[in-house]
Amino acid sequence: MPANCSSLIRAAGLLVGMLLVLPGLRAADQTAATTTPAVTATNADAFPVFDNYIVLGGHNAWVDKDKDAFQARTDTARGASGGIEDFNYEYDPTKDVSIITDGHAIAGSSDYLAHINVTKTDVGSVDAGYQRFRTYYDGVGGFFPTNNAWMPEPDQNLYVDRAKFWVEGTVSIPNQPIFTIRYTNELRDGQKDSTIWGPTDLTGIPAYSTTTNEPVTKREIIPSYIDLGERHQDIEALMKHTIGKTTFELSVNEDLVNNLDTRFLNWYPGEEKPFPAIPAAPVKVIPSTLANNAETGYDQEGNKSSTFSAIGKMETVFSDKISFHAGLRFQHLTSDFTGNRLLYINTPTAVGTVIAPTDNVLGLLGGSKILDYTVTAGVDLKPFKDFRIQLDLKGENDYTKGADSYTSVGAATVNTTTGVVASPAPALNHAGETVENPSWTPEINARYNGINNISLYTSASFQHVSGTERVVAQYSTTPATQDEDTHENHGQYTVGANWAPCSFFGLRGEIFYKDHQNNFQDYADFPSAVPIQYVLGYQLYGGRLTATVAPIPTVTLTTRYILQNGSMETATNIVSPAVIPGEYDSMNAHNQQIDETIDWTPLPQFYMEASVNVVFDCTSTAYPQAGLPADNVVQNANNNYWEGSVLAGYVIDKKTDGEAQYTYYRADNYDPALAANTVPYGAGEEDYRFTVGVKHKINDKLVISAKVGYLVSRNDTSGDFTNYNAVVAYVALDRAL
Repeated sequence: MPANCSSLIRAAGLLVGMLLVLPGLRAADQTAATTTPAVTATNADAFPVFDNYIVLGGHNAWVDKDKDAFQARTDTARGASGGIEDFNYEYDPTKDVSIITDGHAIAGSSDYLAHINVTKTDVGSVDAGYQRFRTYYDGVGGFFPTNNAWMPEPDQNLYVDRAKFWVEGTVSIPNQPIFTIRYTNELRDGQKDSTIWGPTDLTGIPAYSTTTNEPVTKREIIPSYIDLGERHQDIEALMKHTIGKTTFELSVNEDLVNNLDTRFLNWYPGEEKPFPAIPAAPVKVIPSTLANNAETGYDQEGNKSSTFSAIGKMETVFSDKISFHAGLRFQHLTSDFTGNRLLYINTPTAVGTVIAPTDNVLGLLGGSKILDYTVTAGVDLKPFKDFRIQLDLKGENDYTKGADSYTSVGAATVNTTTGVVASPAPALNHAGETVENPSWTPEINARYNGINNISLYTSASFQHVSGTERVVAQYSTTPATQDEDTHENHGQYTVGANWAPCSFFGLRGEIFYKDHQNNFQDYADFPSAVPIQYVLGYQLYGGRLTATVAPIPTVTLTTRYILQNGSMETATNIVSPAVIPGEYDSMNAHNQQIDETIDWTPLPQFYMEASVNVVFDCTSTAYPQAGLPADNVVQNANNNYWEGSVLAGYVIDKKTDGEAQYTYYRADNYDPALAANTVPYGAGEEDYRFTVGVKHKINDKLVISAKVGYLVSRNDTSGDFTNYNAVVAYVALDRAL
């Protein structure tokens, strides 16, 4: 029997089973009604809201085809899971003390939470908790359509466990300063996929005995993964107090990071050049497995940092029409980083294959220091009834100094007769940079409500940075120093309005403009050391429009339209035969998004909501201005898609509700014809899911819920290797305590 038919039969069986259970639940409810006090009709018609409760839930998924892709895309365990889905208990041992506990524990999904809060009126509170949950990833790389090349990790079931512990204490005595101290410890541990893929020649493109004038056979589609080991701790103390019309806040914070991540690499798997080597002439086609030598290794990065910050703020309310606020922040960061990159290549020799190191980086050591001072001041003004304006000015000075050193070891030479490996002498490299960037940022926000049914608002900010940068050139055994001036301008401007002329129509519109530019002057052009200038910038502009219409009381339509266009350019004063001085557009982006949502409630017992979201998104590059042969490799990025959903609910009887939902997603940007010159990126995917559920009140202390769903995913980008069909079922009991 086909997999699709099997899944549908299972879904139908589960649904029928649920419907068969309902009469038994109703019978149990009738029995309970004879032994419990009568309730009013109003209470009998409504699902109870429990203050103290426990929810026991269970979930299972039956997945055909790629179970790991199902986990990664739905963030749901591919098998069974269940336990205490939710728990809440509130207790007041005395009139002025309250205790609240909540949490959950779901085995199979590794999802746990334990939380407690104790509060004493006019004294303070203590809050503590521990949370742990899992996120799923799929250990796959790219797909190449020419020969259906698909080489995922041997174990695609990757996941990362995230944990968090926190404790917070607050002292809040009337008419006294409020003190709060909080400690947080977060962990991230596990393995996840990486977008840095490795190369392969096993692409179906003919390989030749010489690389002269041959098509490029290599494509980077081999997956890699990262082994994570990360800890983030944060300690914060806060004091807040009000004296007269002035409120003061002072906080100090220590932020600690300790990470060690390792990315495992796999290049040209299954390939090895023969010994002796294939002669370059005459040129002939050779098997792709003989085009290159396999390489394996890892890239390890460690980072330890400590950031101390102190922030002081104050606000004085002089009257209903004017208030003043100011702040001062000091931040000091120190960091140390380490790293190693070890790669090994299989080299064929007369005595067999020899594994030799190649282009390694050893003992990367470095660190940085950042000092940041920020001062802010502003006023809130209400010069007349319907007008409010806020003026702010921020000044900041950011000083950064960093340096590193590492040992580079070039590729080893292998004697193909004896197999003896000889590594070149290691070279010690240094690099460093010092940057100082003072900046000023004025900002204005205004709102006017003086026109009937219309609210107008606007905001504008402009940041100007004028700094210096001293760089010690990297990747050089004899580093040279260069100084340069940096100038940055960042402007953001928004104008908008809300219009509600009547109860059944509302309109909100907004236009925006963003202008960012970075200017680097006196940048030395090594090795000629001729001062040159680079200007990098981009501009974004667009608008948002939202309309809400309720033509009749039971129908509401909401339409949203978003438009954003932008251009990115590069300017330089380089003079050479190959480059004409001036400004060049390096990339343009065009995005349009249309959303439509319809809410329909024709009867008190029935509701329906339908939505459609259509996105037109294109990021242009140098294509087609680059010209051939560059146009064969450089392509524009299209990211168009549309999605829709329908949700409907119905009151089956006074104690039973039903709900059904259908969602659909489609992206069609995948073009396998581009495989002749590059990897054909671009999403090509179709997903849909259908779920149906019921909720039934057994009695005033017990509610049962059940849901079953059918999920389908088709992925052109992965050559349909990550497709899946899944039937999911869920049941839960919600009981009052």
